[in-house]
Amino acid sequence: MRRIISWRTTLITAISCLALIADAASGVVLTVDSAQSTVDAQLVVSIVSDTETLVFSGTMTADAVLVTDPTFGVVVDSVQVTSADLGLSDGAWFLSFLTLVNVNVNSTGLRATASSGPIVGTPIATNTSQFELLGSMMTFNEGTVVATGSALGSPVNVNDDLSVVPLVFPFENSTIATAIVTDLGDGLYDINVSIPVEASVIVLQDPQVTTLNLSNGMLVLNGTMSETANPVPMLGHWRTLGLIMLLLAVGFAAVRRQQIQHS
Repeated sequence: MRRIISWRTTLITAISCLALIADAASGVVLTVDSAQSTVDAQLVVSIVSDTETLVFSGTMTADAVLVTDPTFGVVVDSVQVTSADLGLSDGAWFLSFLTLVNVNVNSTGLRATASSGPIVGTPIATNTSQFELLGSMMTFNEGTVVATGSALGSPVNVNDDLSVVPLVFPFENSTIATAIVTDLGDGLYDINVSIPVEASVIVLQDPQVTTLNLSNGMLVLNGTMSETANPVPMLGHWRTLGLIMLLLAVGFAAVRRQQIQHS
């Protein structure tokens, strides 16, 4: 019976540890800083291109876990984008090459969602961690793209509704986001996230293939999250797993002491 009670004590210790970790996950609404969030949007058809600088706006919602790294202090340990409502300013491109290509393209009312799976970060500096965005994506599913004119002898008259055929921008393999934490006191933390925007997608297929390349872009977002308790300690590279093992070891030690006392 004593042994059963001892094992229950150890199990409760482990469950308490997991509950502590779960409490460290909080939702945060991140607002786009439009003054710092721009992207060069290059439209390319055949051998002709034109580039517009567009501005992001909107919000993104994410679940974030804060931990206390022994070297870098409080950092974002993991993050998952659950929803987003991002806007992109209207664009106007003119593609012209002699008499072969003369096309006006206009985008209006573009809005996008974004999503990701859980992404584990890597601490790199004081209160700073990085996240690889491979597998994450931004989907423009509101707005229109209108193209008129002629290209290589064919008339161009296109009016695409993105709610019918969305434009999906997968983040490149090498896209690395950066998250910086600022302790505001009273359990509040400011989160600053910078996401490079580099992507390419075909926006028109007929009569000529037209590609939209996003480059030199940066999406900067800020938000405040609240923690009811101090961020979970992170023990070296093993993060919260190290904490679980530590508390299990403490539980086993307590069980052993009880066994010795009652033997």
